[in-house]
Amino acid sequence: MFSNDVSLDLYCAAVDGRRAAVEPLGTQIPIVRAVAGLANSLSMTSTAEGVETQQQLEKLQAVGCTEMQGHLFSHARPAAEIERMFLPQFTSALSMAH
Repeated sequence: MFSNDVSLDLYCAAVDGRRAAVEPLGTQIPIVRAVAGLANSLSMTSTAEGVETQQQLEKLQAVGCTEMQGHLFSHARPAAEIERMFLPQFTSALSMAH
């Protein structure tokens, strides 16, 4: 159910939505709720990985996951493509801040 990269040093708790999807998501909700609650109580984000459907997104939001990633939002992209997509917005925001 849980990613091996869950670490308090990262200030993030991760939940792998693909593994939760193997079983009905409802059976995993108590575990996801506990991880999200723990993260929240420690002022950490909780990231649900592998979110592929709107239903998964809604259930994970309802139990407190604060961040999502997965094919519902975008397929995997090369780092250079991500940089081209977001660097102009980032540099523009930085220039407005000064």
